[in-house]
Amino acid sequence: MDKLQSIYELRNLLRQVEREVGLSHLTRVERDVLLAARSLCLTRENILVTDCIQSHPLLERVAPEVVQQAITRLLGLGLLLPAGKCMPGSYVVQWELVESLSRIG
Repeated sequence: MDKLQSIYELRNLLRQVEREVGLSHLTRVERDVLLAARSLCLTRENILVTDCIQSHPLLERVAPEVVQQAITRLLGLGLLLPAGKCMPGSYVVQWELVESLSRIG
């Protein structure tokens, strides 16, 4: 199997899993913000800082304003919440709500 076919099959499988998990209604950047958040939360006590999200390898080639738009939309959907007034630019992921998307979608 050639490499392009392998990449296609991996992407197709990823799309299927994203659909099953309920993430297909999100843009690619919004999904990448959530995936970056997941990997960062494994090491940073579940509080995300905008700078860490923007510098994550999944988002390093995305303009900061596009990442901020994705964060704003995720806030609007309730998937992210501000971490508190004393921590501007910091967020907490509502994992229960993210996980419930698979039951809805």
